[in-house]
Amino acid sequence: MLVALSVTAFGEGHECTRHASSQVNCLASGHHGCAWHQNGPSGNPHAGTCAAVPRCEERSAKGCTYRQTNGNGGRHDWDYSTRECYAHGGTCHNSSACVNLHRDDCADVPGAACAAARVCSHNWPLPLACGDECALTTGASSRGAPPSGAYVEMSLDETEPLFERGPLSAPSGAAATKGAQPTAAVSFGTLTGIVDDGADAFLGIPFAEPPIGALRWQPPVDWRTAYSGGERDATVFGSTCMQSKVYTPALQMSESCLYLNVWAPPPPSRRLALRNASASASADADPRAAGGLPVLVFIHGGGCSSGSSSIQGYNGAHLASTQNVVVVTLNYRVGAFGFLSVQAQADAEETTGNWGLLDQQAALRWVQREVAHFGGDAARVMLFGESAGAMAVCAHLAMPSSAGLFKRALMQSRSCVAKTLAQGLSGSDLSGDAALRSATKCKDLACLLAKSSDEILAASAASSWLPVVDGVALRENPMATLERSGGNVAEVILGTTTEEGSVFVIPYYASTLPAKSYTSALDTLFGDGCCDRAWTSADTAQVLSMYPNAGPSGNRANLIQLKTDYLFACPARRVARAIVANGGRAYVYRFDDYVAISPTQGWGTTAYHGAELPFVFGQEYVPWTDASVSFAKKERALSDAIMASWSSFARSGSPQLASGARNRTGGGAFAWPAYTKSADKNALFTTAATTTESGYRKSFCDVWDTLPAPHK
Repeated sequence: MLVALSVTAFGEGHECTRHASSQVNCLASGHHGCAWHQNGPSGNPHAGTCAAVPRCEERSAKGCTYRQTNGNGGRHDWDYSTRECYAHGGTCHNSSACVNLHRDDCADVPGAACAAARVCSHNWPLPLACGDECALTTGASSRGAPPSGAYVEMSLDETEPLFERGPLSAPSGAAATKGAQPTAAVSFGTLTGIVDDGADAFLGIPFAEPPIGALRWQPPVDWRTAYSGGERDATVFGSTCMQSKVYTPALQMSESCLYLNVWAPPPPSRRLALRNASASASADADPRAAGGLPVLVFIHGGGCSSGSSSIQGYNGAHLASTQNVVVVTLNYRVGAFGFLSVQAQADAEETTGNWGLLDQQAALRWVQREVAHFGGDAARVMLFGESAGAMAVCAHLAMPSSAGLFKRALMQSRSCVAKTLAQGLSGSDLSGDAALRSATKCKDLACLLAKSSDEILAASAASSWLPVVDGVALRENPMATLERSGGNVAEVILGTTTEEGSVFVIPYYASTLPAKSYTSALDTLFGDGCCDRAWTSADTAQVLSMYPNAGPSGNRANLIQLKTDYLFACPARRVARAIVANGGRAYVYRFDDYVAISPTQGWGTTAYHGAELPFVFGQEYVPWTDASVSFAKKERALSDAIMASWSSFARSGSPQLASGARNRTGGGAFAWPAYTKSADKNALFTTAATTTESGYRKSFCDVWDTLPAPHK
């Protein structure tokens, strides 16, 4: 029997105007009570406005259909093609709406009025797997009818919510505008997407079964289920994975979060003129041509603890439409859900601690099987990521089970880092099986599995997470693999920004850094478990000789440069040298520009960690936020050059800018030299010029190469 689990008041949505730039942003902000009003052609995602959802009774006379789902982060939409008005618990519900309602839409009408003829099963992220008919219930819920203006979350019992903070169903306007929307026929049915900035966008596509219940802390199970009715709405993002820090407030969280998104140039019959058609792209003018388009698969950052593929700055529409490529972004489990090492699994010599990496593998397997349906070439997949995403890329270069899933790799602002299994299990940094069991008062894994996602999240919020050398999925430190064999692919780009360390220093030392605090910061950085071997006082002496005490005003700048070199620039050079030494080809870059984050605090006013992200995707958003910015002409040109280089590398293995590619050198060619140890050259991307430099931080990196390498 269906019973009411909880009741939440209907929100009026006061923040809708903040999300008015496109249909995608508006629908993603549905938990603010926002909905998209299409004021122009139905296929144009910008021809409309984002506004608060009117109450059902105020629209019933206008012939609107109202569907509200899961107010803890649900979405709202309507269309003008039907005459009945639905609202969970609202006063204007027409109970006859149950008649001829598709079984999977049964939950979208009031729980007290409609139910499936047979018991529904929990098969997230698909809609309810109900009986063949939807009919009126025979009586009210055991907890009574909900108040007016509320919705009800339904469950098969009173202990397990059927829906967790995630999307419940597609917007009701999808079917009415389907003729004007792009579709893609994949192995499981037909996806219906939207047009976004000149690209066909297919959002919230499940690539693995929900990692819930017994599948928590297990390898993902590839998605093999046919879409209900042979179709799936792909017009809104899926839920973000559980995390304690969500950079963009509009994101919804759930353990049922293994979704990916695809942006692809439309077929020639509907194709918009490319705004940046370079000579190198012209050979792929027909995205459905034999061989297909190069595919760029992006792994987001967030310290293995946070992040989401639905952050607006990762929107792949502009990159796909201007560069004639297919762009894929994906979610993966983070924090304790994605990187907990379990003692019982380690004792049994099973894989453990790398659930997030295995999720990424599952997404790559999906890409190999399905990307041709979007015009992509499975043989030309470039895996790229930023920060923790770049660490993941390096891990996939080393993992035997990732071989063959991608052709090329690109690492932005991090490279090869992993904990030992002993570190992963010990909980010395509040992570690991023992630490989580202690925090939750659990004696075994069964107890942890019984805890709710919120309980796990609360118990692990202060923990630090990284990939783990478990001896199964990740057999050794990825850097060791690259130095020994070069890894799974032979063509790699990697690089850093000029002041990576600022994001890890300025928020903690806003102005000055006295000598005592400087020494303490170094002790923390190089403390127990910092590195691949024990750190000694002699090592500290070498570091202080390179970055000496410079007084309160100079120490902060020293610490920023130290962290930039130690964690980013020098490890990148080391990876490039390992690739080249094993017969591969590597290209190194330095990015030296930014969009300001907080100028008043001196934060985000240099080329900080993540500063390249808006330029890589061509998205005018502050990294990790939904705050918009406006590119100046020279910044747009820099973005065009970065996108062209990244796409050229995915296409052919060469990141060169051919003559005629749009860049701020006036359309001329730019020759990016492959890295060699002797020449030690890298590309330098700035708004002033695209150029090269030699020996960047050489004397410092030569010393760092002799010191213990970081584990964190």
